[in-house]
Amino acid sequence: MTEVRPATASDVPAITAIYNHWINETHVSFDADPHTVEERTEWFSHYRDTGRHRVFVAVHEGDVVGVTYSSRFRPKSSYDTTVETTVVVDPGALGLGVGRLLLNHLLGVLATEDVHRAVALIALPNDPSVSLHEQLGYRTMGIYDEVGRKFDRFWSVQVMERAFA
Repeated sequence: MTEVRPATASDVPAITAIYNHWINETHVSFDADPHTVEERTEWFSHYRDTGRHRVFVAVHEGDVVGVTYSSRFRPKSSYDTTVETTVVVDPGALGLGVGRLLLNHLLGVLATEDVHRAVALIALPNDPSVSLHEQLGYRTMGIYDEVGRKFDRFWSVQVMERAFA
């Protein structure tokens, strides 16, 4: 059985490895260079156990198989009640419902915080991610055409938004 729990500092190496797969092998992350554990440790230090910005991991048979987090949408304080959500699953766990489990958990937690909107930016094509977000209440707000360049080609980004009551 897969469980979701708050991430801890000891999860950072697994989170880094999972995320780096998507950086190195796909267009879905616009990061060009893989992260080091030290970089991700510094990133993780900005998250807390309460509030709008949280990190959760999915654990299956003792291994971290996915991560989801909410981060600051924009640096201006008027945007504070809007967060950007991210969900990343280990390629070996794709198709097991880990992404849904993680993102649904994160959205449930965010519903108890002072969050008005969640935004997701999805590099296209990525039908499974778009479908997951739609099923969890996100709606498409638009597409930024060819705004990212990776692997010597341009990629578009679908902007999705989910409202909280």
